[in-house]
Amino acid sequence: IVLPKLKTLGDCAFHFAGKLKTFNAPSLVKVGDSCLEFAYDLEEINAPNLEEVGNNFANDSQVVSKIYMPSLKIVGDSFFNHNTWVDKIDFPNLKVIGDRFFSINEIIDSVYLPRVERIGDYFLCKNTDVKNLDLPYLISAGKNFAERMQIESIDFPSLTIVGDDFMADNTEAKSVNAPCLK
Repeated sequence: IVLPKLKTLGDCAFHFAGKLKTFNAPSLVKVGDSCLEFAYDLEEINAPNLEEVGNNFANDSQVVSKIYMPSLKIVGDSFFNHNTWVDKIDFPNLKVIGDRFFSINEIIDSVYLPRVERIGDYFLCKNTDVKNLDLPYLISAGKNFAERMQIESIDFPSLTIVGDDFMADNTEAKSVNAPCLK
């Protein structure tokens, strides 16, 4: 689908759009809840001006492998939850992340979120292949942050708040540096 001039997409747009392969919305700025949720055949999303998405965006859209949303700043809960084909996460302008961000995605190996300040619960939970995680501006991480990851060394230079079970079951962790954490 191509939506060249659309600026806003309301709740449940393209919900259960089972045969949708590509989503191209170059002018899109804001998306409501449950958009593209259960779009099982969705492979590619191109929304270069998208800044904010609601809850359940592309939740259970299991084959998305190409995501281009460089302007994204805020995402709600269950953003790409249960998506098994994404191997790299790259959102250079993202600042606020809700709960269950890319949770239960088994092949992610690289995460680039250089401006993120706040992360909800279950961030990248059960993503055992993540080896590179860079969050230099992270201030607050919710419960079960990075649960079951296999990261050997990580720095959190700005982190001041963590939830329960922070980095639980991360058996490879040898070095965690969080100088602002009290």
